[in-house]
Amino acid sequence: MSFYLSLSLSLSLSLSLSLSLSLSLSISLSLSLSLSLSLSLSLLSLSLSLSLSLSLSLSLSLSLSLSLSLSLSLSASLYLSASLYLSFNFSLVLSFLSPSHFVLTSHAHSFSP
Repeated sequence: MSFYLSLSLSLSLSLSLSLSLSLSLSISLSLSLSLSLSLSLSLLSLSLSLSLSLSLSLSLSLSLSLSLSLSLSLSASLYLSASLYLSFNFSLVLSFLSPSHFVLTSHAHSFSP
């Protein structure tokens, strides 16, 4: 009788030990799952921040290239206006130096009272 009692006691003890072992295993599994989840979330946030910084740098380079093209077009328009002004002044000087101008001014002076 005592043999059966000790056997049942040992069986219950082994069962409780196996239950505690399974509980500890489940706890460790849940901890590892939470750790992997936190690692994946941190990697996701890191990749999002990197993509955001990359998009910001791309937009900055795009705005810089746009401002450079605007300054180049402004300098080209200034050069064009300066060349037009110089050509107009040169044509005025040539019109004053042309022989027809001297003929017209000499006739105007000859007909003046």
